[in-house]
Amino acid sequence: MKIEIEQVKGVCGLGTGDKTCSYLACGAAWECLKGTEVESTILSRREAGTINAMGDNCSGPPDLIENALDGYDESPLSDRGRKQ
Repeated sequence: MKIEIEQVKGVCGLGTGDKTCSYLACGAAWECLKGTEVESTILSRREAGTINAMGDNCSGPPDLIENALDGYDESPLSDRGRKQ
């Protein structure tokens, strides 16, 4: 799903280091890969620690509702954005 730059900067966290959303991709346009066939690969890379962007910042397409941070584990090895 293509997303606008305001969403990319605000919710996806572009430029915020490891808090940037793991599912953010840029090809011809900014896209959310959550819920696509690539999601399992992204999850594997997050678990293996081979991806820098560790955020899981929203509900994914089609609504892209920002995740609340209360109750979420922000430790470096956590599955960020998933309740522990």
